[in-house]
Amino acid sequence: MAGKLKNMLETSAVYWEPKIKTYGFHEVYDLTMLEGTIQQERIAQFGSFLENLDVPEINFHLILMQTLKDHVIDFRIVLDRKWEEKIQQTCNSIIREKGEESFLLQSPVELIYFFGPHFGDRYGIADTTFQVLVENNLPVLAAGFSGSAVYLVLPDKGIQKVRPVFTSAFEVPKNK
Repeated sequence: MAGKLKNMLETSAVYWEPKIKTYGFHEVYDLTMLEGTIQQERIAQFGSFLENLDVPEINFHLILMQTLKDHVIDFRIVLDRKWEEKIQQTCNSIIREKGEESFLLQSPVELIYFFGPHFGDRYGIADTTFQVLVENNLPVLAAGFSGSAVYLVLPDKGIQKVRPVFTSAFEVPKNK
């Protein structure tokens, strides 16, 4: 059996196009980004605070979390700016209760996200995204990448600066 296995050949394929194809860029304006840290054991309580905001129509455009050392969670939550005051009140009550966490609201911010037909089949998407941003000196407040999508939180008026350089760096469908 061992002799037969050494003659086997495995093939893997990667899709590659000269210019990364997208389905276009999706843009969301007039947002707030809540960023902060919270002890890992308090994340469920924090979620309950957010869940009980007495605003049933609130929704989040993006949530990014990362565990840091000492069981601290660093997070970014992007939501409509109209909920900024309610979120601020909730965060202040959490701080008053324990005082260990820190929160910061950045407002206004914008969100641009995109995906494409081969984002799960190819590499280099994050590299191309950051290369374009760095080459054009464009700031990013937060970034999230999955196997199929790119999410970028930008400062106010950031989309109008990012859109033209992304349109030239990525292939965007032509309007018919």
